[in-house]
Amino acid sequence: MTEKRPQILCVGNEPDLLGLRCTILDQAGYACQAASLEDAKAPLKSGKFDIVIVSAKVSEHEKRWIASLAQEAQLLFLDGVTFPRDLLKDVSNLIATRPAGMSTPGV
Repeated sequence: MTEKRPQILCVGNEPDLLGLRCTILDQAGYACQAASLEDAKAPLKSGKFDIVIVSAKVSEHEKRWIASLAQEAQLLFLDGVTFPRDLLKDVSNLIATRPAGMSTPGV
């Protein structure tokens, strides 16, 4: 059986920052998609994401809304100044607690 790459959704209000995060994660071997808050409902409800990364500039109400839709995913809340190495470390730590059937990039 082929193991899938961890699926990550980046959600927030800053398109450039979301794109940068996805580029970093894609290059590290993760499958990443970005969505604005307005466009996040369908991807969140799909249940296909292992991790949802939420920008810190999202309001508390919006964070609760995201959490209610992404019940199967692990949530990671990041501020706008997270360095790439810290982003990868945080995602790697979440992947380490992954359920069976999800591979680590490159494995």
